[in-house]
Parts: sequence; C-alpha cells; structure tokens
Amino acid sequence: MMPKKIWYLNYAIQLAAAAVISACWLQPVAAQTTDAAADAEAAARQNWRAAMEHNTESAEGCFEASYPSLVWGQVQCKEGHPRVHPTFNKNANGGTVGNGNDYVAQAAGLISGTHGSFPKVTGVKSESGGGGVGGILGPNEYMLQINTNRMGTTSACAGGLAGCKVWQQFIYATDYLTKGQAYVFIQYWLIGWGPKVCPTNWHRNGGVNCYRNSAYKAAPDMNITSLPKLSLSGTAAAGHNDIVVFNNGTTAYMMCAPDSVLDISQVWQQSEFNIVGDAGSSQAVFNAGSPITVAGPSITVKVSLTDGSTAAPTCVKAGSTGETNNLILGAKCTPASGSSPSIQFTESLKYVFTTIDYPGAVETNLDGINDSGEIVGSYFDSKTGTDQGLSYNGGVFSAIQYPGALGTVASGINSSGKIVGHYSDKNGNNQGWLFSGGNFSSLQYPGAMSTNLDGINVSGQIVGSYTDSTGTDQGLLYSGGVFSAIQYPAAPSTIAAGINSSGQIVGHYSDKNGNNQGWLFTGGKFSSLQYPGAMSTNLDGINDSGEIVGSYFDSKTGTDQGLLYSGGAFSAVQYPGALGTVAAGINRSGQIVGHYSDKNGNNNGFLAIPVQGP
Repeated sequence: MMPKKIWYLNYAIQLAAAAVISACWLQPVAAQTTDAAADAEAAARQNWRAAMEHNTESAEGCFEASYPSLVWGQVQCKEGHPRVHPTFNKNANGGTVGNGNDYVAQAAGLISGTHGSFPKVTGVKSESGGGGVGGILGPNEYMLQINTNRMGTTSACAGGLAGCKVWQQFIYATDYLTKGQAYVFIQYWLIGWGPKVCPTNWHRNGGVNCYRNSAYKAAPDMNITSLPKLSLSGTAAAGHNDIVVFNNGTTAYMMCAPDSVLDISQVWQQSEFNIVGDAGSSQAVFNAGSPITVAGPSITVKVSLTDGSTAAPTCVKAGSTGETNNLILGAKCTPASGSSPSIQFTESLKYVFTTIDYPGAVETNLDGINDSGEIVGSYFDSKTGTDQGLSYNGGVFSAIQYPGALGTVASGINSSGKIVGHYSDKNGNNQGWLFSGGNFSSLQYPGAMSTNLDGINVSGQIVGSYTDSTGTDQGLLYSGGVFSAIQYPAAPSTIAAGINSSGQIVGHYSDKNGNNQGWLFTGGKFSSLQYPGAMSTNLDGINDSGEIVGSYFDSKTGTDQGLLYSGGAFSAVQYPGALGTVAAGINRSGQIVGHYSDKNGNNNGFLAIPVQGP
C-alpha cells in the first residue's frame, strides 16, 4: 500500500495538474465553459478541504497549508492568557441559539472526529459581538466552536470532587489575543472540580470549575460574509494528539496538542457546532442595526462525525456552550447516514408581523405580552371619545374597564395573568390599578397628583411613574407593598416602564435639552442606552433574557421607529410599510407587541413573532 504522505503528495500533484490543464483548455472556449470551470474549481477546493481534515500531522505544535498543497508546514505557536468561554446556564436563555439551546449530534459509540460547516448562508450582511462578561465585543467578533458533551469523567478529574466532569472546545476566535488576529486552539474544562486549588496552569471560573487553553495557531480574522467558506474540525485520539483545524477555503490552520490533557477521546459521545459570541457568554448578533424583517439572516449548519460507523447520528436538543447568537433555532434537525454521518439544521431571524386591532376601534395600542402570549393594551372608543383597556388571548378580545372610570389603559401583564395600568378619574388625572384574582385594586404613589403603572414581573413587582407636586414625572417601583422612587441621576424627570424577573428595569429620562434618553437599571446601577444617532430613545419593555424593546426618533423621517436591543446591539423594528412604529413589550420567546401608524396616521396594534425556520 502507498504510504499516506506519498499518497497525499500525489493527490496534490494531480490537483495542480488538473488546474493547469483546465487553464490551458479554457482559453479557446472561455465563453462556453466559464460556469463549468467555476464548478470544477469549487469541487477541487472542496476535495482539498476534505483531504486536509484527514491529512493531519502526528507531531505536537502548529501547522499551516495553502491550496492546492497537501503538505503541512510547521510554524511557531503562540502562548497567551485564556479568556473564559463558560458552559451554559439553563436559566439564562430565551429562544435564541446557544446556552443549552442547540442541536447536537449523538453517536452510538465514541466520537473520534467532528467537522462543522455552513452549507447554505443567506441574508447575512454583518455581525457584531455583544453582551456577556469579559467577551470580545464589536463588529465581526465571533467564534466557531465544536464542543464535546460535558457528562463524562476521566483521570484528569483526579484530585477534584467526585462529580467532576471533563469538557473540551475546539475553537476559531477572531481578535482573541491581538486586535486584527484570529486564533485556532482548544479550551479544556474540569466542570465541578470543587473548591480545591485548580491544577497547575489552570484557571478558576464559577467557583468550582477550572479551565485552560492549549497553544494558539494564528489565523486571519475572517469577515462574516465569508461564512459559507469557513469550516472547523476537531479530532481526538487516545495516546496521541487532539487536533483542531480551521479552513477558510484557501488556507488550513492546525494546532495539535496531547489528548492526555483531558483524555477526552475516552468519553466523547456528542458534538455541538455553531457560530456564537466571542467568549465570556457573549452573543453573535447578526445584521445588528438593520430592521428585523420577514426575510432576515438564515444559516444552515452541518455537523459531521467520525465514529467508526456509517449509522446516522441522533439529533438531540441540547448544547454545552455558554455563548449564543441571536438567531432562532429551526424546528427540524435532519440526520444522515453514510461514510460521513451527520446532522443538519437551520437557524434564522425572520419575523411574521400581524395586525391586531380591537373590533370597530379607530386606533389600537398593544403594550404588554407575557410568556404565554397574552397581550394587553388599549383602544380608542369613538362613541365615548375615551381610551379603554383590552386583553387579547387565543384570538379573543376582552375589554378592560376600571369600575366608574372615564377611561382605562392596560399596560403590562405577567406570567400569572396579573395586569397593571391606569385609569382616568373624575378630575381627568391618571391613577394606577392592579387586576389580580378577578379584582381591581387602586395603587397610587403617596401624595402624587397622578400615577401610571406600566410593567409587572412574575414576582409582582411593579414599575411606572408618578407626577409630583411640581408637575414633574418620576419613576416608581412597587415591591412588597411599598412604593419607592426611581430617579435617573441628575435627570429632570424619569419614567420606569418595564421590569423582568431578575429585577432589571428599563425606562427613559429627560436630558437637559428636554429629549428622552433610554436607561437600564441592573445590579444596582443605571446605564444610559441610546439608539445610535437618535435624538431621543424610549425603552419600554424587557424580558427575562435581557432583551429590550422601545422606540427612537428618526430625524431623517421625523417619525418614531421601534427598536430591539439584544446581545449588546440595537436593531430597528419597523412594521412593513408603516409610517412609524413603536415596540412596547417583549416576552421570553422574543415575541414583540406595539403599534404602528398607518397611511391615515392612525395607530394599529401589531404582534411580531420570530419564525422558527425549517
């Protein structure tokens, strides 16, 4: 049998010869054969990429090879302090990809290798990293990760607690150690090591976990628009090296390190592959700043296994990484058998907008939505010339009217069905109310001229605003039967509009020029959040994943437009064809409610639902 290295060298010669012959043959008939030549070149590159995944070095270190050569050249590795890429926190994720919400390929036996690729990518215009703690944020900051299961234990856990588990990540990361330079490497984890000091050269995370990185192989920062060309593979072999290979279509970058660090080859049975935020539980936000639409970004993900069989893997809804992206995981995962068994699925960010108007009403405003999809808001009653509250559940409207009030507005609803809002008293002042257990109760800030209640969380904490004796609006929190004021530092006035189960609060304040500016209160601190370039920003709702909705003033059109703040980045929310849009509420599933202005200038309620793709 021909030795492996010689076989690959011969294959490389054949590829090069084919390229030369094709170039010479094309010259007289170029017009007729352009497409065929392009197809042949694409096929040759694909064959080269596949060959490089199997033509790996046995030595430890860093290597590089460029198309069409199949010979690896050794280069110097780099050392550096690792960033943490933590495992998932089940309580923190909504409907987006990552943080335990992903598809993984489950093998019947042990996995020795995994290849991840993106066979189809549409609508991806940009990407920006955001959110998390300690991640790399900003334009074109992302990671490709292949993650093993984290439920096995090996001798690497010796010295830790009895429940210690090993977990390994094969990674390509942009700007990881140096701005403008990506790196290819492996991150190792001892999950549940315990309170003992971590082993030498390991770092602590989360109190009981330890992690470390391998050496790094430098690679170029690839723009997100190159995603269809990118692939990542990881292999593990007992007694040999674990290998990570990143391929950008023209050059392959490889790092090899001993499997003995974790002995992951002994327990590797599941593989997760995806594109996520660049470390620190951050999020890869696609098309940040662009309107959410009915035709947003869509990515098909393919995860291929080497497990000693041709049997199709099992698709398992799981995942181990703590990083995320802002796409919605598709409903379908397709396994395939063969020489390279695989799973394939799609993730996308597409919304379906639906108008929801109270029957017979001239105007409808939708302000709140809970995790069950129950919606509250108000409509204009042309007969009485007043606003009246509404609820919408299962396709059925119900009117909400505070007893004896001139008008009623319902603004927020929690998962228990408790509703808050305000009503107009006989003097025309607004007064807050809570609807719970089938009964209304009036809730007024002590000594206030008027009170508006706007948001309520699952614990029954309520936020809103009151008008003091000077006629100035100030924010309020009602918790445990006690009112307290919320005032943005040095602001003339403050409005609190939304609160989630973690106690994070959003709203807006008036600046010295009288313009509204958005704010977020979390961890006992205020932070200002402004839509880029906007004169004014209002933040109205926040869900348990920390996603925020509201509106900003578009000075170019002179209209209000909706906004979504997710993963540290803003996106516009614009009802198709509307003059203006306001996004007012968002639930854990990312469903958004609000209102838009039609061609007559009337407000109409809307529901925007992120589509779970195929």
